[in-house]
Amino acid sequence: MTIERVTVGCALRGRALPGQLVEVPVADRAAVGLALGLSLGGKRPVVELDGTHALLAVVEVLAEAVRLGAPLVLTVPCGGEAGPLVDRATVSAVLAVPGVTVVVASDAAASARLVAHLQEAGAIAVVLTPRALFDGAAYGPSDGVAARVLRRGDVASVVTWGAGVERVLAAAESLAHESSVDVIDLVALAPIDVATLTERVRATGRLVIADPGDGVGHAVLWPAVAQAFDWLESPPVVVPVDDVVEAVRAVRAY
Repeated sequence: MTIERVTVGCALRGRALPGQLVEVPVADRAAVGLALGLSLGGKRPVVELDGTHALLAVVEVLAEAVRLGAPLVLTVPCGGEAGPLVDRATVSAVLAVPGVTVVVASDAAASARLVAHLQEAGAIAVVLTPRALFDGAAYGPSDGVAARVLRRGDVASVVTWGAGVERVLAAAESLAHESSVDVIDLVALAPIDVATLTERVRATGRLVIADPGDGVGHAVLWPAVAQAFDWLESPPVVVPVDDVVEAVRAVRAY
């Protein structure tokens, strides 16, 4: 699955289901503004933007959608093309808008399921899908925007999202002979599924946030420990996703 295939698929769907696909010029703010108008008219629009760089242009429109209570879903590829600095700045800007749900798909199929779930729920949301995952493996069904415990352990809870899921699962497998760890796909960056994270941190006593490269790991840290602080046996850490093995060893030895 690539962006080009998504576009072709939408075009085919548009011919099969006339009236459900609106093609607009490359003007991100205008496209999202049009979708906001459709939402106020009773529709449940989904807007596909071509990258996270476009999000800064539409933050105010998202805030207006929240103010008006107008359902609106944006689907946005991230990573690779724009680079981590752009992703970090733009995603952080969206996370700062109260009332907007921000989720990150861990595979292409999950992206489609999340879009459908959020559209049906009447949410105001941004669905991020890492480009690296367009042709990747699927990690099972997602239950809405709740965090998914993909692997359970008793030494530490490792939390990641998006493109980090595959690499953290591989790291957990490499640690299996010495440490049994949780692997948690956070799914939603806003609002964070605090209940699931609290339950697992209480069980393991240790927390590792594995940032896949979008730089929002520290934004995840405080909500993740807010209700489980008293159960922590070592300081929680935020590390790049490729440093998970050493981070688990460090918190275990603390």
